[in-house]
Amino acid sequence: MSGDHPIGRAVSALPDAANAVAFAWVWMFPLGVGAAWVKSLMIVMLLEFLVVHSSGFIGMTVVDPGKSRATKVGVIAGFGLLYLLFAGAFSLAFGEWWPLAAFGWLLLGKFALVLFAPVSGPQERDRQAHLMVTSLAAYLGGVFLTSIAPVPQLGIDDAVRVAADIPGSGLWVEQPHRVIAFGMLYFAVMAWARWAWVPGRMQAGIGRSGMR
Repeated sequence: MSGDHPIGRAVSALPDAANAVAFAWVWMFPLGVGAAWVKSLMIVMLLEFLVVHSSGFIGMTVVDPGKSRATKVGVIAGFGLLYLLFAGAFSLAFGEWWPLAAFGWLLLGKFALVLFAPVSGPQERDRQAHLMVTSLAAYLGGVFLTSIAPVPQLGIDDAVRVAADIPGSGLWVEQPHRVIAFGMLYFAVMAWARWAWVPGRMQAGIGRSGMR
């Protein structure tokens, strides 16, 4: 399917949309899935920082018009394995194995568009640049907003925080509902960004604004 096909765009946005729903559910009903999920989703947001960082390097290959889709997927997998070493460090720090699988899932979400909604080389360059800027802005902006704004606890009360047994210290540890709210907001923004990007739409908008 082409990059402007609604089904391809919807499928490529599904991983981030699913993540947003998971964060929202844990925020509202943490005891329904287990308090440990609060800690788990905190680790997911730490891993997402690695994915945002790695996407800048991987994106240089993704936008190369001289490389086939198979080559691009292979390079993505290679960089993914490299960053899995960092994910492995999180696994050791928290005594969990699943962050390795979570990192792979997050990486798939970053480049699902390459698989399910391919576009031409120049369009891919524009799309990846747009998504990389959006992800960085959404991550940093989300951290800032949820750190200073009043964020309701919803289901994550003090009892859930204690049961989650989150190691370390800091705002996210003392008020974990903030990082869960951040995750929901961040992934919702990224799901929308993947769905909304259509080849030529942004360039046309820039062109019109430049003529004013």
